[in-house]
Amino acid sequence: MGARVHLPNRLRRPDPFLETVKGYIETDYDYPSHVKSLAEDIEKACAELVAGLTGEGRAKVEAANIINRQMAPLTPDHHFYVDQGTNAHLRLVLICIGKKLVQAGLLDDPEDVMFLRYNELRYLIGDPTFAAKPLVAAARAAYKKAETIKPRDWIGTATESQLQFPYLGLWGFPEKLYIEQAEATDTVQGLAASPGVVEGIAKVVMTIEEFDKVEKGDILVCQMTNPAWVTLFTKIIGLVTDAGGPVSHPGVLSREFGIPAVVGSSVGTARIKDGDRVRVTGPRAWSRSWARPSRQRRASRMAQRMDPEPEPIEREVLSARVKDRVLRWILEGELAPGSRIVETRVARQLGTSQAPVREALRDLATLGFVEIRPYQGSRVRQPSAAELREAIAVRGELEALAGRLAAPLMTAEELGELEELFRQMEQAALRGDAHEQAVHNARFHGIIVHAAGNRALERLWGCSSPSGAPT
Repeated sequence: MGARVHLPNRLRRPDPFLETVKGYIETDYDYPSHVKSLAEDIEKACAELVAGLTGEGRAKVEAANIINRQMAPLTPDHHFYVDQGTNAHLRLVLICIGKKLVQAGLLDDPEDVMFLRYNELRYLIGDPTFAAKPLVAAARAAYKKAETIKPRDWIGTATESQLQFPYLGLWGFPEKLYIEQAEATDTVQGLAASPGVVEGIAKVVMTIEEFDKVEKGDILVCQMTNPAWVTLFTKIIGLVTDAGGPVSHPGVLSREFGIPAVVGSSVGTARIKDGDRVRVTGPRAWSRSWARPSRQRRASRMAQRMDPEPEPIEREVLSARVKDRVLRWILEGELAPGSRIVETRVARQLGTSQAPVREALRDLATLGFVEIRPYQGSRVRQPSAAELREAIAVRGELEALAGRLAAPLMTAEELGELEELFRQMEQAALRGDAHEQAVHNARFHGIIVHAAGNRALERLWGCSSPSGAPT
């Protein structure tokens, strides 16, 4: 009777729907302005897509994007009107029939009709002596048994022509073919879907009935997600799934919420148990991942390093510029601690789309300047005195080590730069210009760290620097 007819709709189980509405109310969600900002963001993103391209190359990208924009609305419309709408209406009819049969004493639960075949239900409606209850019991038992069976990820030979079918990308193919799980069962490898590193307590959730056990700050481990699972994304800090690819529902949603995610692992729900403390690492090509990307993705990233495309480099520069501008607003007090940072407003002010703004805010969140809360947006974070002391202690040790390593290696030119930067720091302090003082201070120590000639030290120090490691 359909793959989804047996699942309860929002009338039968309204909790996920109500939680979503609650999130909108708590954040003063304004649908018209949100849609308007999305439309503006799409136009700016389209302009960024072809920026710097000319001639035939630009024409090809523009033509492909026209098709993309025409096709994009079909996916949500299909989900709503076909996948969900049709089954939801059919379910209402079947439940009404089930209630009548329960009143007649022929079934024990209106949901029992979902476990009868079409002709079995017809027999029962036409002949009250038809023994339907044993059939329902057998079907329910078979359903429960089927839930325990884990099918293979694929059957047969994966040919090149088969893997070119675009829809397979939703399920992580062809990358998923190259995943090799480690023998140690405390490690899960999958496809990197959303950047970031996070550590927390795992909650394995197999059905909607288990939503209640997920608490704020947990890492969600599940087979797959769908729109009903959105409410959990307001609580979790990380995600691991058995199915899906980077462009599937869990992959896209985790990026929207800024949650580190590993998808398509096949074994996440089998290897990770409730209460386990797990570490999830997003797609950072230089880091050793808790869930490493496939061979093919690693090879692709290596190729991008050696021969980068112009657009990604420009995109990275743009997000870095946005980060520096927002950081300046924070340091100069234009954005006070606790104040909200609205992505659309920043994008309009700086003349960009929301994508580089979102990337910049995530970087600032990693550095501790911004706090990102699902459904509540981004706010300037006020670090505690204890956090500041801890950070200063760590960075002080790194800079002390850099000084010892750099002392015998520094040139007269570098020493001259340090003297000039120190003079500029003093002048900025006398003017009360905290931002300029911080910038000069970062450059001062950046020169020392760079002169030390230790790449590992330079990388670690760069992670603790608001503007990265200056050169």
